[in-house]
Amino acid sequence: MALEGVLKLNAGEREMFAKVVRVLLSDVFLLRAVDAEEQLYSFALRNFAAVEEWFAFVGLTLLKDEGLGVITYRGEPGRRSNLNLEETLGLLVLLVLYNEKRNELSLRSEVTLQQVEFQDRFRVLTERMVSKTRFVQMLRRLQSLKFIRILGEADDPGSLLVLYPSIPYVLEGRDIEELFAAITTGSDDEEGETE
Repeated sequence: MALEGVLKLNAGEREMFAKVVRVLLSDVFLLRAVDAEEQLYSFALRNFAAVEEWFAFVGLTLLKDEGLGVITYRGEPGRRSNLNLEETLGLLVLLVLYNEKRNELSLRSEVTLQQVEFQDRFRVLTERMVSKTRFVQMLRRLQSLKFIRILGEADDPGSLLVLYPSIPYVLEGRDIEELFAAITTGSDDEEGETE
């Protein structure tokens, strides 16, 4: 019988199950690092088979990484978010920074950096100057997609950025150097596709 795992849940668990599914479908990522999602993340892990069964039933593949604290799904490429060139480059720079910072010894469980550090690396790695307004728009967009959280004002270079573990899921095994080369030396088209 289809969806046996879901049917075995009691009424309270079904309500929590529905919240997990809604968050995943609307936000793509369920992150342990997001305080408001910690309880949902734990529930989804405990009932992963039921959640996975539901996603498989609707034709989606559920993925989890308990080490990073991420649950997400993969579907058809047409459902991906379209990012402009600056957002795509910004996300690739964040991936480089995320990988570097994760390897550093830290007392914090979160990967953080100052916004000015991100701006500097963006400028160095992409060899592009971006206006403050467009940079702030890029940060807000990346925050809305659950790749970062801005602690402070988005237009303050001293603000802290929390880099979420959803960032590594962007590439799907593609080589970062190859992507950087294709984007920076390719067309100056304003559309890139990621996530």
